[in-house]
Amino acid sequence: MRNRCKRFVKWGLATLRWDAVLLARMRRNGSCVVLNFHRVNPHPNPYWPAIHPNHFDQLLGFVVKQFDVVAISHLGSIQTRRTEKPPAVLSFDDGYLDFLQFASPILNKHHIRANLNIIPSCVESGMPPWNILLYDLLDSMHSSAVRSITLPGFTDTLKSDDFSEKARFGASIAGFLKNRPRQERLSIFNAFFSRFAESAFPVTAMMNRDQLKSIAIDHDIGAHSYHHESMGYETDSFFEADVQSCKTYFEDVLRTPCRYYAFPNGSYRREHIKLLRERGFERALLVDERYAKVSSFELPRFTISADSIRELKLQSVGYRAKIYANSNTD
Repeated sequence: MRNRCKRFVKWGLATLRWDAVLLARMRRNGSCVVLNFHRVNPHPNPYWPAIHPNHFDQLLGFVVKQFDVVAISHLGSIQTRRTEKPPAVLSFDDGYLDFLQFASPILNKHHIRANLNIIPSCVESGMPPWNILLYDLLDSMHSSAVRSITLPGFTDTLKSDDFSEKARFGASIAGFLKNRPRQERLSIFNAFFSRFAESAFPVTAMMNRDQLKSIAIDHDIGAHSYHHESMGYETDSFFEADVQSCKTYFEDVLRTPCRYYAFPNGSYRREHIKLLRERGFERALLVDERYAKVSSFELPRFTISADSIRELKLQSVGYRAKIYANSNTD
C-alpha cells in the first residue's frame, strides 16, 4: 500500500508539472543542482538497483534541455556564462567499471563532463566497498536465507520477493551498518560474511588504474575517501589520515592533484569541511538532498536513483529537497 501511494504521489507531481515549478524557483533563487549517481547498468541488483542506460540517456536529454550543465572544474566561472537556465553538475561516486562501460559513452553523447569520485583502496584491490559486497552477497542468496538474517540490534526482515521490497531491505541493512565506526562495523560485517558467504559469488567490478586514467581525459576525478567509511563516526585523526592518503595516492599514482572530496554515506562533521579547505581542496561534496550555490566550497547533492524516467526527472529538479525539509520540521 505504501509503495502504491508513493507511486501515485510521484505520478501526480509529474502530471502537475512540478518540475517546471521547481525550475522556476531555482532560477529565482540562483540555485544549482549537483546530481549524485552511482551505477548505470542494464542488469540490476534488486537490493541496490542501478539506473538502466536507456533511462539514463533519456534523463540526460531532459537535463541538457532544462539546465546549463557544467563540469565541476568550470563551476567557478559559471557566472560569466550567458544563460537563463539554472546550472547543474553531474557527480558519480565509487568508480565502478560500468561507469566506463555504460555511463561514460552516454555522457559523451550529450557532451557532459562529469565528476567521478573514486575509492583508491578499491582501485588497487579490484574489490568494491563493503556495502556493495553486502548487496552482491544478498543478490546471490535465496530469499529464504535473506529472511533468516539476524544481526545484533537489527530487527528488520525481508517481507516479500518484490523488487521494491528487496531494494528497501538492502537500504535498511546497509544503513544499519553504515551508522557505525569502522571497527564496530567490521566486527558485525565479518561475522555476517562468515555465516552467509558459504561459496564464491559474483562481485561488482571496479575500474583499475589504467581505466581510471583513460576516464580522466573526459571527466574530473575526485576522492570518495580512501576506504569508504562513514566519517561522522570516526575520530578527527582517522579523517585527517584518510585525506592525506587520498592526496598522496592522487599525486603519486594518478599524477594529478586531489581537488574534490566526496564524503562516503553522506556522513561528516563541520570540522571536516574546515580541514578540507585548509588542505587545499576546491570543493567538498556532501549529500544532504539540498540545492547548492555555485560560489560555495560545500556542494550538497541530490541522490538520483529510480526505475522510471518520470521519477528520475523529478529527482533531477530537486523535489526531494521539499520532502527533506518537511521531514525535518516534524
